[in-house]
Amino acid sequence: MKYFDLRRLPIDLQYIIHGGDWIYKKKFTNFSFFLSLAVNAESAVYEGNICYATNIDIQTGDEVSYDAVYGSLGFTGEEYRALVKKALLNQFVTLLGSDLMSENMMGQINDCITRTAEEANLRSATPYLDSEGKLWIWGRVYQLAGAAYQEYLLPLTDYDLSPAYSEYIDE
Repeated sequence: MKYFDLRRLPIDLQYIIHGGDWIYKKKFTNFSFFLSLAVNAESAVYEGNICYATNIDIQTGDEVSYDAVYGSLGFTGEEYRALVKKALLNQFVTLLGSDLMSENMMGQINDCITRTAEEANLRSATPYLDSEGKLWIWGRVYQLAGAAYQEYLLPLTDYDLSPAYSEYIDE
């Protein structure tokens, strides 16, 4: 029986669905044996994003483990979590802005930084690959106001570090 080798069939599909107050952006990509799905839902009415990402083995149809995804690019768990931490904290600082907050806000800022950088949060970030094989995540960034956290789809490499990053984050 002949079959298609899906590894040789490039998939890089993105589409947008408007549903009520939400806009759903879905992206399918394949790289090697993985089919990655990343969904980002945004609302003009409700603050925040709702995101989801997963990886499917195109040969078996099974969900691919996190360590298999980042391991396919040669990263260890420790290296992956370090990249996740930096990307999530960079997103927090980017949202915070370059203006230093007043001293009375620093306790809340430090609490958000601590919660975003917690090991459990880093381990819960879902890795996925784009069509070029670059590593991305679906992760949670804790925030100062509103919902406890927001979800984001973030690249783990090739992004701009916030100019204010070193003002808030000690490495």
